[in-house]
Amino acid sequence: MKANTAIGVVGAVACLLVAVIMEGGQPASLLNIPALLIVVGGTGMATFASTTMAGSKNIPKLYKKSFGGPGVDPAAAIDQMVGLAEKARRDGLLALEDEIAKVDDAFTKTGIQLVVDGTDSDVVRGIMQSEIDGMSARHRKGWSLFTTAGGFAPTLGILGTVLSLVHVLENLSSPGTLGPLMQARSWRRSTASAART
Repeated sequence: MKANTAIGVVGAVACLLVAVIMEGGQPASLLNIPALLIVVGGTGMATFASTTMAGSKNIPKLYKKSFGGPGVDPAAAIDQMVGLAEKARRDGLLALEDEIAKVDDAFTKTGIQLVVDGTDSDVVRGIMQSEIDGMSARHRKGWSLFTTAGGFAPTLGILGTVLSLVHVLENLSSPGTLGPLMQARSWRRSTASAART
């Protein structure tokens, strides 16, 4: 997992827990299994229904990439390109053949190999642009799944809220129960046990 992703996720959870505690609540009140099923389960299934089976199989890989994708250091990439250009100018294009094994990035490696093979610069540019277009199309397929899930999640969150409200309104005949029914289930359990003691 990338450091900034880990820090962001842990920080967001910590802020949520601190806010609940500062308001006098208990962190356990955030755990609501029916709400989790509606929002997370419903979003997952709606996203699954809106894509192909092959696209659904890629979801775990996409999550892995989104949390721990390889980072590119622009400064290091620029330094590498400048170094390769200087070596080619000084020793000739064939001298770059020794450098291919030292390059980690497959895209850059392909470009250098084409240059070493003596491919015309316009052809190299066309091949590399085709690689970029193909990669963009693959990435577009991947992030469209997350965009779809992001569209379903708020709607299912509202649906969960409405279902809870309907459950609360079923008890309008006994106003004394309305307050406790509006609280999360675990919060009600903890309040009830505190009241009994």
